[in-house]
Amino acid sequence: MDWKGEKAKKSKEILMDAAIEVFSQNGFHAANVDDIVQKAGCSKGTFYYYFESKEALVIEIMDTAIEALKTEYAKILDLDIDFEESLKKITQEKINVTSNKRNFIPIIFAGAMKKGHRMSPNIREKMNEFMKSEILYMTELFEKFKDKIREDIPVKISVLLFSCMSDSVFRSHMFKDSDINIDADAIVSMFLDGAKREEK
Repeated sequence: MDWKGEKAKKSKEILMDAAIEVFSQNGFHAANVDDIVQKAGCSKGTFYYYFESKEALVIEIMDTAIEALKTEYAKILDLDIDFEESLKKITQEKINVTSNKRNFIPIIFAGAMKKGHRMSPNIREKMNEFMKSEILYMTELFEKFKDKIREDIPVKISVLLFSCMSDSVFRSHMFKDSDINIDADAIVSMFLDGAKREEK
């Protein structure tokens, strides 16, 4: 076993976990390296041994999160289930991501929406990578079930509409102290049936 490699991996995980906790408490833009190393119980030297900067650490956390989502989306595409159930599983995966303390995507999403703050070009590029990969998976899914979608609406439009609706789970991170309860069934039902109330 590569003990040195395992130790490095563990040290990086400790720093990333500490960073996510600090970002969650202080906000992404307000957090700094001093806060992160204090939470991790290590020195600045250790931090800079593994990461060039706070941004480099953020990029690595995002890479981990994106790869995890890609893996789960690929699994959903391979399942022998119907269209509605596939949409529910994708939405539920986003809910799981939001509630997972190790996933940084919701924190970045919330930070980007705050007035007066801008993402760095590298982080913005990584967010774009995440969104593009998600659209590709969803497009593949919608093409698979295009006989279930209205013919007068292009598949790409349907994909974008559903993506916007399911992304509400990320926006909900900005209201973590409220009583908002994101439900996969409700999101999928509203997408498939619309928000119009049925006539009695």
